[in-house]
Amino acid sequence: MARKRNKRVFHPPWRPDFRDVVLLPDIKVVRTQFLSIFLTLTVAVALLGWLLFTEHGIRLAEDELASVRAEIAATRAENSELVRLSGEFTREARHVEELLAFLDLPFDYHAVLVSIAEIRPRAVTYNIVSGGVFAERQGRREVKRYRLQLQGTVRESAESPAPATINRFRDRLSEIPAIAAKLEEQRLSSFYRTNDPTVFNFVIQIVLDPDKAGGAS
Repeated sequence: MARKRNKRVFHPPWRPDFRDVVLLPDIKVVRTQFLSIFLTLTVAVALLGWLLFTEHGIRLAEDELASVRAEIAATRAENSELVRLSGEFTREARHVEELLAFLDLPFDYHAVLVSIAEIRPRAVTYNIVSGGVFAERQGRREVKRYRLQLQGTVRESAESPAPATINRFRDRLSEIPAIAAKLEEQRLSSFYRTNDPTVFNFVIQIVLDPDKAGGAS
């Protein structure tokens, strides 16, 4: 009977470990701290970049706002000037319209003005002499009328009370040939005493009918 061979025990290669694990640094902890610092720096840089970008955007917005405000101020000044010119144009246009209306009166206005100046009593002072056109409806028809208006003052005296002076003056106005030819109505629309007890303000309105028969002189 053959003898059994003893089985050999196999030992893997080995080497002695002389490290003192307690004294060795913790490599894992060191790696983690490095990553934490890196992430912190990354976040800080990102925040700094975001803040710089935001600050730049704010400055751009402020510059644009300042530019817009300057443009608004310039436009406001220009608009104010245009409004002023528009107001002046409107006033001048009104004067032109009044002048054209006066020139369209159905009589020789030069002659009328001369006559009004000639018949003025010494106690009467003219302030405004104006003329204009207005429309008046008669049934279904609209007719044109002309109004001549005199505004002024009359001074009272012991020899001639103001009402008597103004009534005589009104009579003489109606006798002016150019007015008498077209006269439809003449009335004293306003008459009152001023702060001076001897002076009265008056407004006389004369309405003329251009279709009325009669010649103008």
